[in-house]
Amino acid sequence: MLSIDTGKNKLFLILLVLLGVSIAVSTYMSTIPSKTTSIETSYQFTHSAYYSYKALLKPNMLYNKTVVGPGTTLFTRLLRELNITLQYEARSTPPTMHGSRIIEVYLENPDVWTKKLETIGGGAFDTRFREQVVLNFTEITSLIKILESETGFKSSEYVLRVKPKITVMATYGNKSIVDTFTPELRITIDTVKGRVTLSGLNHEKVTSRNNTTTTPTYFSVLGGSIRVSAVKAFSYSSVLFLGAGFFFIAYRSRIREEKPLHAIINEKYSDLILEAKDVNGSNKQFVIKIGEPEELARIATRLEKPIIHVLKNGEHVYMVADSETLYVLRISNS
Repeated sequence: MLSIDTGKNKLFLILLVLLGVSIAVSTYMSTIPSKTTSIETSYQFTHSAYYSYKALLKPNMLYNKTVVGPGTTLFTRLLRELNITLQYEARSTPPTMHGSRIIEVYLENPDVWTKKLETIGGGAFDTRFREQVVLNFTEITSLIKILESETGFKSSEYVLRVKPKITVMATYGNKSIVDTFTPELRITIDTVKGRVTLSGLNHEKVTSRNNTTTTPTYFSVLGGSIRVSAVKAFSYSSVLFLGAGFFFIAYRSRIREEKPLHAIINEKYSDLILEAKDVNGSNKQFVIKIGEPEELARIATRLEKPIIHVLKNGEHVYMVADSETLYVLRISNS
């Protein structure tokens, strides 16, 4: 098959190689982050609250003692008093802080009524405090009977809620930071089973604020540095540019291939070709057959002679003649 686009074929191969290299570089660059993110905690509060208690009982034969602690089943008829101790500690970054607290105690018939029993505390503290709450169950049991009589409604369950509100404050830079912690203790009085249970003995809460810093990543090149994002942009652009060039040449080549070879030759070397209807006779001493159109074009240019084109017996004949030699290229009419 005759070749007429050797230069374009070379360019096609060069683009193909460069496109492969660009795709490989782009694939590698996609694995490298363009930015790095660092997270720094600007402030943090860690609240810890722990409830302990002692139950004072009426004289009894069941336990044969009048003071019990956690792990012992508390019966309403035996319970005289609950001595509850709240221990609180705060850790903070920055470390300088102060706080205040107030504790409120409520008696509830869930979803029916709530009665506030007392308010405790209200003092300031630095990082920790210890507060005691005393609940007289003899008085509480009497109060429940009065409220049942007033409302005409009895419940199988009543709840005592010990509700601290702990507020801590700190200064970070020029900002004032305030955080609130409410570690609630819940004491359930089951009037059917005649038992008292405590829940919510341990609490912890962490409040923090993080500052996120994003910085571009760099490559070190010859003692200098270049942003990874710039390299990525260049590599991705190269893939697009080279890919477009590759497919453009492939498309153009396909169009060219669809034309008959003689039409491509006539188009490419139109400035050298002289169309003739017929050529009769030849007194040349030498007749040389040429295999490539490019070679015939070089001969015509060197001799400063035209390429004579004639269609003869279904064959396209291209000829260049000098005084003694005839150079001939034959192309079938297809």
